[in-house]
Amino acid sequence: FGPWALVGQQLSWGAVSILLLWTASPWRPGLAFSLAEFRSLFGFGINVVGSDVMTFLSRNSDNFMVGTFLGAGPLGLYAIGYRILDTTQTLLVNTALKLVFPTFSNLQGDADRLRRAYSRINRALSVIILPGYIGLALVAQEAVPLLFGQQWVASGPVATTLFLIGPSLSLQVLSGALLYARGRPDVALRFRLLTTAVHVVGFFIAAVVFQSIVAVAAAFVIGSYLLLPVILY
Repeated sequence: FGPWALVGQQLSWGAVSILLLWTASPWRPGLAFSLAEFRSLFGFGINVVGSDVMTFLSRNSDNFMVGTFLGAGPLGLYAIGYRILDTTQTLLVNTALKLVFPTFSNLQGDADRLRRAYSRINRALSVIILPGYIGLALVAQEAVPLLFGQQWVASGPVATTLFLIGPSLSLQVLSGALLYARGRPDVALRFRLLTTAVHVVGFFIAAVVFQSIVAVAAAFVIGSYLLLPVILY
């Protein structure tokens, strides 16, 4: 079915997810509506949606710059290098975030306990994330042709560069979950706006001035380190 197979994958994933969720929860959609509840949830939800939109723009603006200024061939090479980072982030980070958010939410009224929990969980995750990304940076150039074939060997330096984000990621990986648990998605949104601006400018300079997919990857890493003091503050 060509590219429609990707559409089918997304629809199937959504349908199966709903069915599995309903086996674990008795809640079903209904026609009941509460304006008061809507108002209380909308202020939180609109900031979360805005933050997600900014994250999407930030994460995809590099592909846009590479495709626009460097062409389809370099975009394919860059996409393969980034795919490895994205996959490993799903394995090493995203699953943990789904577990820590309920923990932080349960402690949102006790700032001292929340602070201690954040520190302990962050240290525990760093034990996995930091050596994981450093190790992947060391083997990425050999792993790319092994996994995808020799025609993608030029993606190796991209993947190696992207994995240098490991130390920065390990320090800020829980920041979004912490801000949401404290009821401050507005802070997360402002940070995402800043992140998007920094990354878009960095990607533009890397693609137009340096004209290199490795430079675009480096712009992503450098931008993350420049923003690290802001999110930690």
